[in-house]
Amino acid sequence: RTRRWIGADVDAQLHQDFRNAWKIETEHYLVKTNVSYEEGVRVAKTLEDYYRFFVQTFAGFFNSPEQLRKLILGNGASGTGLRSKPYVVHYYRTKAEYVKVLQPYFPGVDIGITNALYLTRNRIAYFYYNPEIDNSPGARASGPSGVWIPA
Repeated sequence: RTRRWIGADVDAQLHQDFRNAWKIETEHYLVKTNVSYEEGVRVAKTLEDYYRFFVQTFAGFFNSPEQLRKLILGNGASGTGLRSKPYVVHYYRTKAEYVKVLQPYFPGVDIGITNALYLTRNRIAYFYYNPEIDNSPGARASGPSGVWIPA
């Protein structure tokens, strides 16, 4: 298979389809996005910053060191100090894409009223880019954001 150089504009166009989304991996997260590579990196960095803040700030609220260890390592802890699976985040280019992906999970519910959602059944957090607001995940989590976390 021959590889060839493509321009940034062609690369961006290829990644607009979420099936070809950019994948940004960090210590704790896998961010998949079709917004832009740069925006995906920004979101991943913000999530890592928030993760560190959460662990440092709330460590004392757990009843035992074992509970804290389980929180940090997650299910299937390897004992290496790293989660065996990253937290997965899907970050869509448009609200329409976000709604199209999530609406089938909730027939009869207007998913369009949310701007972020976490599905426990597949353990994926869903967001979409909105140029009108602060798109950082921390901004969405800290204010009245319409985030809905279904069981």
